[in-house]
Amino acid sequence: MRARFRITLLPPLFLALTLTLAGCGTPSSAAQPGQTAPSGPPAPDISVATIDGEQFALAQQRGRPVLLFFMAAWCTTCVPVAQDIDRLTKGQDAPRDLVVLVVSADATETAADLAAFRQRAGGPSKHWAIDSKRQITKAYGVTALDTTVIIDRQGQIAFRNTTKPTLASLTQQVRTLR
Repeated sequence: MRARFRITLLPPLFLALTLTLAGCGTPSSAAQPGQTAPSGPPAPDISVATIDGEQFALAQQRGRPVLLFFMAAWCTTCVPVAQDIDRLTKGQDAPRDLVVLVVSADATETAADLAAFRQRAGGPSKHWAIDSKRQITKAYGVTALDTTVIIDRQGQIAFRNTTKPTLASLTQQVRTLR
């Protein structure tokens, strides 16, 4: 029994050691819990109708930083994040040309649901959309509400947070995009 234990334990230990020595098994020092370090992959191109009757196309935002916030109108933890994003856009540390797209990841929501949330939460005034076909959430691999993605001026993903971000962490990330 002892020999069988060693044999089954050795491959996982070998894999862990190999990944650690190769640098793959340790998180980047820039990453915080719930975040991934900036790796710069191209941001998937998206186009969506907003609840205000406009068309938002990521390709048209090239040259400007873009913040995507994935939420739902019924999500209670999304309220303070929307408020922080609004504070961020009005703060002195944010690039003046920062574009925000708030995306409802709940395909069953209506424009009225999202408009009521926007008013209740006091979030950013422009660019609110419902991902009714779940194309945006799939393209960005969103599996949790309160996910935030920041895209740099070159169209690369510069920051991704899959947990409730703080105003301080968002401010820190957008400062690097000046």
